[in-house]
Amino acid sequence: MVFPKRSTLRRKVKERFEELQLNLKKRLQQFSSKMSFTIDGWTSIAGRSYYGVTIHYIDNEWKYRSVVLDFIPSRGRHTGEDIATIFHDCLLEYDIIDKIQGITVDNATGNTKFMHELYKQLPHFDSDNQHFRCFAHILNLGVQDLLKTLALHSETDNKGQEQQYEDNEDETEEDEEYAPNIADSRTAITKLRSISSKIKRSEILKRKFQSACEAAGVPSNLNPILDCPTRWNSTHDMIGFGLKVRTGINILRTSVTELNDFQITDSEWQILEKIHKFLINFKLLSTKLGGEKYVTLPLVIIFIILYIKLNSW
Repeated sequence: MVFPKRSTLRRKVKERFEELQLNLKKRLQQFSSKMSFTIDGWTSIAGRSYYGVTIHYIDNEWKYRSVVLDFIPSRGRHTGEDIATIFHDCLLEYDIIDKIQGITVDNATGNTKFMHELYKQLPHFDSDNQHFRCFAHILNLGVQDLLKTLALHSETDNKGQEQQYEDNEDETEEDEEYAPNIADSRTAITKLRSISSKIKRSEILKRKFQSACEAAGVPSNLNPILDCPTRWNSTHDMIGFGLKVRTGINILRTSVTELNDFQITDSEWQILEKIHKFLINFKLLSTKLGGEKYVTLPLVIIFIILYIKLNSW
């Protein structure tokens, strides 16, 4: 078997992309309906910034469609001006500049500037009424504040999360795990986070952890999960991981001296169980709101119901 040369493979990929892009352009021109957009930024490990633009519309057969429109490299930081220029150029490329129904983005401060800058380039665009804030993102911010209010994160932990979130507001980056100050062990969550962090970052501890899990008869193939304030539901997932391998963690802690400061008592495990059950409501809701195969805006009513229940509590 003869493999194609690098230049040949690159040319074929480019040709295929241009073919699919042309077909999408023709298809979009056939629809008379307005279209909604989502746009989000991402930074690779190599430090290169990109924007993903997704389009959502109802076709002539009344079927809901959601298509990735483009994946665009950024020329610099994730600023409002930069996002507006990239998005405007993308609309021009597909000749759909007059078909904007609305744009959904997260709550990064740069996105508000993005809407105002886009209005300067498109006077017919209403930067107030055509700007939609991602409800799942809002829900995540609410849960983070709730955990702080209930003192389930320590103050040191909160400051670390807030600082990272502020950094991510500028960079619109949601791929970095939260690396805690592992000397802080004042709450059940920070203890579990510190243990997970140490296991995740040490091959020796990983092997000892797997052996402890096997000795305890609990799943030994689970990888530790670290939560991140900008990754939805990550705190729920981290606690869920801890509860599944609770016995293994206890065995590991007693055999590894560097984990002595992170003892999770029986009462703290009970607290984690209650938090996990509480957070599942938010995970189910944010997962539903993040669906790709159906219209999600009407589901906001579910958030209102949950909000009323929280007030009653």
